[in-house]
Amino acid sequence: MIKRKGLKNTAGYKLCFYEKTLKFILSLAICACQVGKQNLDIKPSGAMEFEQRYIEHMYMMGCKYLGQLEEASNCAKAISYFTQAAKREHSLAQYQLADLYVYLKEEEIIIDKAVDDQAFYWCKRAAKQGYVDAQYKLGLMYKQGHGTAVHEEKAFKWIKTSAEQNHVEAQYNLGVMYYYKNQCVTHDIRNAITYFEKAERQGHAIAPYGLGLIYKQGKGVIRDTEKAIAYFQQAAEKGCVDAQVELGIMYYKGKGIKRNRNQAIAYFKQAAETGYIQAQSYLGKIYYSDIRFRNYKQAIKYLTLAAKQGDTKSSFYLGEIYQYGLGTKANQATAIKYYTEAAKRGDVNAQYSLGMLYLNREKAKGKIKGGSEVSGSLEEAYKWLIAAANQGHEDAWKCTFELRLHFLRKNMILN
Repeated sequence: MIKRKGLKNTAGYKLCFYEKTLKFILSLAICACQVGKQNLDIKPSGAMEFEQRYIEHMYMMGCKYLGQLEEASNCAKAISYFTQAAKREHSLAQYQLADLYVYLKEEEIIIDKAVDDQAFYWCKRAAKQGYVDAQYKLGLMYKQGHGTAVHEEKAFKWIKTSAEQNHVEAQYNLGVMYYYKNQCVTHDIRNAITYFEKAERQGHAIAPYGLGLIYKQGKGVIRDTEKAIAYFQQAAEKGCVDAQVELGIMYYKGKGIKRNRNQAIAYFKQAAETGYIQAQSYLGKIYYSDIRFRNYKQAIKYLTLAAKQGDTKSSFYLGEIYQYGLGTKANQATAIKYYTEAAKRGDVNAQYSLGMLYLNREKAKGKIKGGSEVSGSLEEAYKWLIAAANQGHEDAWKCTFELRLHFLRKNMILN
């Protein structure tokens, strides 16, 4: 755990003295309440007011050190002050303490399961006191299993409780829960619309996207493409990348809207700039295959970005670009690299292209006809061609016959 550092200056000594003095006076006041019928002229209500001031002071001190977490020792101080207030049922201190424990775990300042347990414990106490942010966060903890076992019913209960108190994120998440069927929430498009609309009225960026999907799909409501587009545009203007991509697809294909490929590209670029893989992939494919916008340099740029994030089709297209030298110098090694990435993820075309690349390279060397040894490249060719053939690629099947005969002539046993 985090350790306190020693007090380094006079201000620190004064702070320590002030804290200890307050604690001493508080203890006297509480004792006075207990023997208030005796000679001490202090009423219980006065002690309660003094305690409330003390609790609030502890909370404010916690907030002070919460804003100075760049110094490691301040984390321990913030925890100490918040804990003193939290133990006396200060709901905001309880929530801040839970939030601080989550921060310490996420930043790997403290790596300990007990941190999750503490975060859950204090969040639950704050939620039970009616603190709406804590109620929402507690719902997420039950949903994600942070500090507790996953419990969908309790997650729904607490998220709904906070949503009914106008917590915008809770309203959006409740809409999502009604939109997707799960174990404890019945699929209910009407309720999904209700909560998405509540969140949308409060300015939530993604809620309009949810409404757009509902009206575009027309499941549970009458399909309304015009209304769907309006919601998508609203979400896109607020930076929702899913909405930007959705509009890009609709404009590019002319689905429910007048075709406008330039507008489609503009939406794809907005999303791609945020690192959104689907947008990068779409842009790369457009610049690679659409004759009206063909630009291999731009294709390489966006396909490479998407491939680095694991997009299979982007890796395949890059394999073709480098194999045939489209807009760049041909490079078989680079082509093999990208084909292999896509082939390992099960892309049948990449498997076939990779197998043929290995096969043709060996044919060019004369190995397939009269060579005395079977090379590793031929084994790779067979491996990937048979993988493609097993997925129903007819040309791959034909090529495997030729390789089988070659291997048999070399007295090889095929698996």
